[in-house]
Amino acid sequence: MKHSPLTMALAALLGVAPALAGASMEAATLGQMKGVLDGCTAINPRAASSYLLHMKEVIGSATKAMVDEAEHSEDYQQAYDSVRTQLNALAQDKRVAACESYLSAR
Repeated sequence: MKHSPLTMALAALLGVAPALAGASMEAATLGQMKGVLDGCTAINPRAASSYLLHMKEVIGSATKAMVDEAEHSEDYQQAYDSVRTQLNALAQDKRVAACESYLSAR
C-alpha cells in the first residue's frame, strides 16, 4: 500500500516513524516533516514553540551544514511543497484536528 507524503509525515509526527538523526538524514523526509510543522504553525501560531521544539528533536544530532544541504536539495523542496499542498487541500477543520492531534499525542 502506498501512502501519501502527508500521511507519512503526519505518522512521523505522531511518533510512528523514527526521528531523523545525524548522517542518516534524508532530505525528502525532512521536507515532509518541515512542511507539516510549518503548516501546523500557520494554523496555530500560539503553538509555534512546541512545533519548533519538535523540529529540533527531529533534526537530532545533524549539523547545521547537513540541514542546510538537505533543505537546498530538490528532494526536500518537492516533499515540502507536496505536503503543504496536501495539507492546504484539507478542509480547515481537518487541518486543525490533525495539528491538535499531534500536540495532544506528545
